[in-house]
Amino acid sequence: MFLASILRGSAQAVLADLESSERRKYLDLSNALSRRFGSENQTELFRVQLKNLTRRRDQTLPELAQVVKRLSRRAYPKASTELIETLSRDHFIDALTDSDIRLRIQQSHPKTLEEVTRLAVEFF
Repeated sequence: MFLASILRGSAQAVLADLESSERRKYLDLSNALSRRFGSENQTELFRVQLKNLTRRRDQTLPELAQVVKRLSRRAYPKASTELIETLSRDHFIDALTDSDIRLRIQQSHPKTLEEVTRLAVEFF
């Protein structure tokens, strides 16, 4: 009952969608909140965010790399470390707005996100 009483905003809307018997059971309420807000069910959202990611004008390259790495981990939670590194590297390159620099980085054949970030800093 305590958990249900402190919910606000969209979390409170989840509560409203439950049957009255489910509202009183901690496990049922907890599962409903996890389904709605847990990252397991939001992987597609993170994939779309990665696909549409572009570097903002005020964003440094290391900041962009950090965002890409975080989103990659969340978008592919069951992927191996090597695959996440490859995906992060590719998404970082795609997020760069300057097509000439993107091409120069790709021609350098970097293996990791760290290498791509270092090259991008050098080229910018």
